[in-house]
Amino acid sequence: MADYKLDAERLGFDPDPQRPPVPRQRLESRFNVARLVSLCLGLIALVAGFVVSKLGRVEPQPPAPAGAGLELKVEEVAGQLVLKWNKDSDAVRNVQRATLTITDGDHTEDVDLDLATVRSGSVVYTPGTTNVAFRLTVVSQRGEGRSESVRIVLERLTPHPLAVPSP
Repeated sequence: MADYKLDAERLGFDPDPQRPPVPRQRLESRFNVARLVSLCLGLIALVAGFVVSKLGRVEPQPPAPAGAGLELKVEEVAGQLVLKWNKDSDAVRNVQRATLTITDGDHTEDVDLDLATVRSGSVVYTPGTTNVAFRLTVVSQRGEGRSESVRIVLERLTPHPLAVPSP
């Protein structure tokens, strides 16, 4: 058996008596192939991870150009509602006509606003209920319309300090 080990080592075989002799060169070749396959799989995983991260990422939308929207908002001040909008928006600067639709509870009313009021950027409204919605529609000189809505639900009605109580 000793002669076998010497001959196996001399010929480049692995001298393990439990297995048939395998040339060392073949073992090294298999090891190199395994390293190459591992390296390729690692690179593929890296590229796939990069692609998935790019595809999964939601690009933020560019901000709207300055002055593009009406930016309608409402707040309660001393029992009254102050409705404000962006008076510097293109829609307001080029307004030809505007309508404010007010829905106060079950009652709806359309109010035509004069150009000075639209360009001022706000109106004040005294609510009759705790649920009020506003819709401002402006039409430009070219006939292009823009409309925005806002709603406020009050916890309770606060009487205006200057209001005269009804008998």
